[in-house]
Parts: sequence; C-alpha cells; structure tokens
Amino acid sequence: MKITFIYKADSGPGNTLLDIGHRILSPKTYPCQLCMITHDHFGKKQEFRAWIESAGYELAFYHRDEFVREHGRELNWPAVLISDGEHELCIEGGQIDALADFQALQDLIATSIKQNFQQRKE
Repeated sequence: MKITFIYKADSGPGNTLLDIGHRILSPKTYPCQLCMITHDHFGKKQEFRAWIESAGYELAFYHRDEFVREHGRELNWPAVLISDGEHELCIEGGQIDALADFQALQDLIATSIKQNFQQRKE
C-alpha cells in the first residue's frame, strides 16, 4: 500500500518562505489545509512525524508542481492518493479542507483503506 501526499503549494525556497509567512500572518486564508494539519511553521508536526514512522505504508510527498511535472496529472489540490498497485483512491480538496486536524486526516485515511481496499481482498 502506498500513500502519496500532495500539497497545494509549490516547491522551491522562495515559495517555502512565502508559505511560512502566509501561515504565520494569516492562517485562516492559507489555501492548503493539508499543510496546516501536517506542518507547523518550520516543519512536520510531531504527531505527523510519529505517524510517518509507524504507518507501515510506503509514503511519498509532493508539492503540486513536482507532482504535475513527474506524473502529468492535475488534481483538486491538496490531495492524498492511496494505491495498492491495482486500484487508486484519491482524497481531494474539499474532503481535506473540511478536516480540523491530523487525527481527522488519519481517521479518513484509515477508513478509506478499510472501505476501499480491504473489502477487495475478502
């Protein structure tokens, strides 16, 4: 199982500085809820780091420009892709924007895996 996180932010040092400034000065208008629930101002939140270390899945992380460049796909950013090699599920923009915190994202990922992948194996 592979989980790919794609942030609604572009790569590069300049964009990173602008994103940090935006999250600090006006967090309510920052456009990437995935960033807000997985990162603090200067890196991954502790609970997200702990989940990454114990998740037991192959994980990948992209900024949207990196994902488009590598995969040639546009999505409703931000997005989380879950793939078992045969099937892929995309949790997109509105679903992620509605989440309050990382626990809600973790629950959504776990529920999505259970409903969409484990049932196929039974």
